[in-house]
Amino acid sequence: MERGDDYIVVSPAYGIHLLDYELYPDIDGFHYEFLFRETNHHQLILSHNIALHMYELSGVSLDMRNKSNKHQWLYFIKHAHDEEENDIMVNYSIPEIHQAYALLKQYSQDEETRLHAEARQMAIMTEKISLSNAEKRGEKRATIMMAKNLMQRGMPINEIAMITQLDMNELVKL
Repeated sequence: MERGDDYIVVSPAYGIHLLDYELYPDIDGFHYEFLFRETNHHQLILSHNIALHMYELSGVSLDMRNKSNKHQWLYFIKHAHDEEENDIMVNYSIPEIHQAYALLKQYSQDEETRLHAEARQMAIMTEKISLSNAEKRGEKRATIMMAKNLMQRGMPINEIAMITQLDMNELVKL
């Protein structure tokens, strides 16, 4: 994206979340699409290319399986562990679902592969947490440095607390 370009040129960014619980039990449906809207003017949508989709798998039923490719995938995700291989080949027309089932079967049967996948997933989560913590520490250090600079320039401590969101006791110790 170049300076001055319209937001419409932004590549689509979609988040897809599959929920094994009901997020909105009082609302009919199982698919919710959230768009970025302006807080005070709800009719203003930043872009339809930025959306968060949530699917409550509890709302996916057998009669939906043949409605669309999306419905086949949702039904497969919800029921793959209950179905036999022959049923998968007959009941799903999407070749990628057949491939996904083969991988699921392979991971389920081969404990070493499953453990490797779990270890990889754990390493990814640990790295994300470490990076997040390091970022928070860096932000805190930057805020403290800013507070020290403001103190050196003679700004009142209560204003520094308001600007930096640091606790007064913490500022006094600096």
